[in-house]
Amino acid sequence: MPPDDGQVANTERWSMIPHYEAIAAASRRMLEAARADDWDAVTREEARCRELITVLKGAQRTSDGTDPSLLALRRQRLTLLRAVLADDAEIRELSEPWLKQLEALLSGRSRGYAAGR
Repeated sequence: MPPDDGQVANTERWSMIPHYEAIAAASRRMLEAARADDWDAVTREEARCRELITVLKGAQRTSDGTDPSLLALRRQRLTLLRAVLADDAEIRELSEPWLKQLEALLSGRSRGYAAGR
């Protein structure tokens, strides 16, 4: 299983599912940080996800995809991908008010700015 401590190890010894599990775990931590309004932690976990995805892209697949035992692995991979997508959707929902507030602040439309005039 790939390390989930920020260290990227030799990818040749990992199977594909642990890659997806590590990404899903980082995605879950990112969601938990967003729920806690800890946007610095969200940024750190987002970088971790990017790193893990880069490693995943570099991992080589050795199967031809015809092995029936791979069907369970494909289902597991899809389950993990769906979890990551669900986390991402909720993170976006949680960050929307913050992004709108930042946009208003940058454009000079925030309440505090208007009240200070």
